[in-house]
Amino acid sequence: MPDFSISPGGFGLGLKASNAYIKLLVLEEYQTCASKGGLGNTIGFHYVNLVYNATS
Repeated sequence: MPDFSISPGGFGLGLKASNAYIKLLVLEEYQTCASKGGLGNTIGFHYVNLVYNATS
């Protein structure tokens, strides 16, 4: 994992960040064996709140 509290320098230079509140999101589509044919796809959405580069 990159350390966003230290500026890496170079091309595409971004801002430094500590205690950054972010969300990790996963969106998935799947099909169970219960449905026959191509119908019945299910979409799942999950997320978790994170504090990146926490200093306290």
